[in-house]
Amino acid sequence: PFGPDNLAPIFSSSKVTIVGVAQVMAEKHLKFWVAEDQSPLFECIAFGQVADLNILKEGEPFSIAYTVEEKMWKDKKSIQLNIKAIKRIEK
Repeated sequence: PFGPDNLAPIFSSSKVTIVGVAQVMAEKHLKFWVAEDQSPLFECIAFGQVADLNILKEGEPFSIAYTVEEKMWKDKKSIQLNIKAIKRIEK
């Protein structure tokens, strides 16, 4: 459980890949979808991280740190990853 006395846990995934093209929102946020190996697709929002757009290239894996959130849009619930950090994987 988390709340006022317990911060939301931050998870990490390495070697995720972008699916499709990242969207820039309000000139400073990123919205995109990721998958890891054979996982389902996950919608991601990265507030204030437009500078990391150059890391999000199709076919090039990267790492993310994130919290998991429940998103409600037009009476439909879904899971969204709130991205806290994006890191290029050095080859």
